[in-house]
Amino acid sequence: VVAGDPDRYAAGVVDTARSMGRLVLAPYIPGYDATMDSDVVLTQGGNATVALSLSLGKPMVCLGPPQSDCSSIFRGVEQNHAGSMVNHSAGALERIKAPDLGEDVDIFGYWNTKITSSSISEAIHEVLNDSSYTENARRLGKKLLSLGGAKAAVDIIAQTIERTR
Repeated sequence: VVAGDPDRYAAGVVDTARSMGRLVLAPYIPGYDATMDSDVVLTQGGNATVALSLSLGKPMVCLGPPQSDCSSIFRGVEQNHAGSMVNHSAGALERIKAPDLGEDVDIFGYWNTKITSSSISEAIHEVLNDSSYTENARRLGKKLLSLGGAKAAVDIIAQTIERTR
């Protein structure tokens, strides 16, 4: 299940997967529906997506910088073998000038990501081919639901972040 412009993918691998019923592509797909119909969730690791995915027992692949709050949240998913992290870079954030934001303003980020289509594909195949990822996502999902579901998870995560500041 992919949210995107169907006209952009009128040919090639994506269109072939759509015609075989292996891929759903639409301009907007509600999160619950997309997650429920997926075997693996590709995410940036945000609270709501992680909580929803685990609540539905879906393993995840997270793409992001290792220093982000999302990857901090996702670290627990990865440690419990319910998902796999693909980092932008192992190095420090890079500083660049941002003259459009003001004189002498610098911003930090990963301007030359190390993520490739191959590294994403490998992570997805790893999660799909190793059933323990799904088993662990389901296990964590049951624990999450017993604590009150996604809303409770977001509350717990927010409280944990506040305590660590």
